[in-house]
Parts: sequence; structure tokens; C-alpha cells
Amino acid sequence: MYEMSILFQGFPGRSTCHGGLGWSTVALLQGEGRTILVDTGGYGYRAPLLAQLEERASRAPT
Repeated sequence: MYEMSILFQGFPGRSTCHGGLGWSTVALLQGEGRTILVDTGGYGYRAPLLAQLEERASRAPT
């Protein structure tokens, strides 16, 4: 069984700050000893994405 977490909610349609097609949802799947990042988002998401992943790693049970 996998658990899905939405790191950034996508927005369909035209957007001036995220390109002409909007942006995709960035999701994290975790389960069965695996972690899968679905769509890493655009270049501008790098720092916020790393912050989200670091926050989740710090909350993970040891």
C-alpha cells in the first residue's frame, strides 16, 4: 500500500508566472520501502521542493 502526499498543488490553464499551460501537481508516493517523486515541477520549484523533502525526512520515524 502506498501513501500519496501532495507537495505542490497544480493549477490547470494559462498562468503568467508558471507558463502558458499552468503547472503540474508535484506528488510524493511512499510505501513498500520505496519513495517515488511524481513530476519535479519547474526550475523555480527546486528550493521549495528540497525544503518540503527535508521537512518530511526530519519527521520520518527512525
